[in-house]
Amino acid sequence: MAANSNWSANRPTSGMIPRKRETLKGPLTLARVGHSTKGGALCSHEDNLGSPWWLSVGTLEYLWGLSRSSGTELSTLVRQKCCVPLYWNSACDLIYEFDLVGYLDCWIGPGTFLFPEKDQAAPTITPTSPLWPIGDVVFFPAGEFPQIFIPGAWDKSVRQLAWSNARVMDINGATQFGSYLSIPRTNV
Repeated sequence: MAANSNWSANRPTSGMIPRKRETLKGPLTLARVGHSTKGGALCSHEDNLGSPWWLSVGTLEYLWGLSRSSGTELSTLVRQKCCVPLYWNSACDLIYEFDLVGYLDCWIGPGTFLFPEKDQAAPTITPTSPLWPIGDVVFFPAGEFPQIFIPGAWDKSVRQLAWSNARVMDINGATQFGSYLSIPRTNV
């Protein structure tokens, strides 16, 4: 049984197009780009680890390689490819990882900009741009990378049941490291 089974019916209502519901089984490592500040306020490790928005390590490694080969900062690529709006004023300066040691229910799908007209990181909208309704909300998909939405990640008891070895990396100036795996990590 998934550690978050009491939350698993909660599908995301914004931020992604939830294409499929999955149960992830450890051992598996998941990662997310986190924030030391968001909206001008400090974000704790607990705030970051409690976010339901995660990526596969493979996706993050791909973004890291794209960052190095293009000379584009990783935080900029994350904003563009994972739909993190600039108007949220999120730092996008930390990477969090955890090892899944149990089962977690999740939703997987491409990220979306909810209000792309408000954000310079969003793709340009034209009259022929695809708009995808989910309920009463319409999303403009970026759709390049599958994101993982973990319902109940905000519940510490879920994380205690299924997560192990949470760690954080500071990506400010991280281009000095040759690969994603060479960034120093700190346990949190």
